[in-house]
Amino acid sequence: MLFCIIVGVLPVLRFTMSGISILPFQPMKTLELALLAFSVTVASLIWLRLPSAIPVLRAYFVTRAALAVQGIIVAVLNRQNLDVTATVERSISIVLGVGIWATYFAVSKRVRATLGRNLF
Repeated sequence: MLFCIIVGVLPVLRFTMSGISILPFQPMKTLELALLAFSVTVASLIWLRLPSAIPVLRAYFVTRAALAVQGIIVAVLNRQNLDVTATVERSISIVLGVGIWATYFAVSKRVRATLGRNLF
């Protein structure tokens, strides 16, 4: 339940309260919106306790980690960006969060009882 709130509700609130507009077209904002939709989908599948939640959750973790690592690489290579430290810190926190949640979903008896199997 905590995972569903963190992944499915809080990002939506942050997005709506920030007043971010994707018009005119901006690729990064569109990617952010797509990731938001993916997050809500994953949280909904887990909340509904659907068996299809596990493969989608696995894809979500891989996507989040890959985008975070890509963010670190881009920030380090593009040192002109004044916010390199904040970007790297945020990306590292995402990777750590993915690691913690993936471990929980991989070994938890509660996850196995609720969703029928663990992450791996």
